[in-house]
Amino acid sequence: MLSTHFFPLYRKFKVRIFAGSVIRYPNQCGMRDGKNVATDVKRLKGMLNQLAKQIEARLDKPLFITTTGALQKLLIKISADTDPTSKVDYAETLIAELLAVATEPITDLSERVEEILWEYNFNSRQYFLFYIKRIAEKIQAEETIGGKFELLAFELKKVNQQVMERNMGYTTTYSSLSDVVGNWLSEEMAFLRTKQQLTITFSQSDKVSQDFKIALDLSVAQFSCLVRGLMEKKYILNSNLTELAGFLSNSVITKRSENISVGSFRKKYYNLEEGTKKSVIDMLNKVIDWLLRN
Repeated sequence: MLSTHFFPLYRKFKVRIFAGSVIRYPNQCGMRDGKNVATDVKRLKGMLNQLAKQIEARLDKPLFITTTGALQKLLIKISADTDPTSKVDYAETLIAELLAVATEPITDLSERVEEILWEYNFNSRQYFLFYIKRIAEKIQAEETIGGKFELLAFELKKVNQQVMERNMGYTTTYSSLSDVVGNWLSEEMAFLRTKQQLTITFSQSDKVSQDFKIALDLSVAQFSCLVRGLMEKKYILNSNLTELAGFLSNSVITKRSENISVGSFRKKYYNLEEGTKKSVIDMLNKVIDWLLRN
């Protein structure tokens, strides 16, 4: 097995050695005629079938289906193209490279195959969708926006550090694989930034002002009497009057006082006057009448 470090030398002389065979690149001078194209496609199909047999058992199934499916589509395009020279050269170079990698004694063939796909700018729509779907599933698993953002930033870093062959690609319809994936990642990060900012904005707008208090058309005595009745009948379950009085004094404004002292509330709470009780009963009767009519 020859090291892949020597592959550039083979490309220079238009020859590829893999699995004990020698593959010579077609002549790139001039257009191919229909007979030559048919011969090219037949040879490439044989190479692709050989590749599929060697990698199917060792490759992640989704990656296997994506890679072989995209290459099959490329062969169909070659058959229909009037001048498929660049497509033939690309397909032959890539498949030969993958065949060479398939014979390497490595544990993670999937990772190695993807390195080759990136190196040769495998910018097929199938592979792009496969790649971003895998990232999207990771993002979905993250619970926080910070975690999602960190994951996307790491993926973008990996894309930006990819080394790719110049002037080579699966198709000229799309930009390079690093560009389309990088743009997708950048857009996702921009979306998360906007979402995070909106979340902060709405959170701040939903916060109740610390100065907010409930304004009551009741006196301190009436309010204390009402609270006493609710506590005695166990509608208010808090048992610590001091804590409750402290909370209520900071939460309400009565008819004559914007700031109720805890001492005043406690005093009125324990010393209920008859006039106060009668006025509270009248108030409750008005509430009951409204409930009965509505």
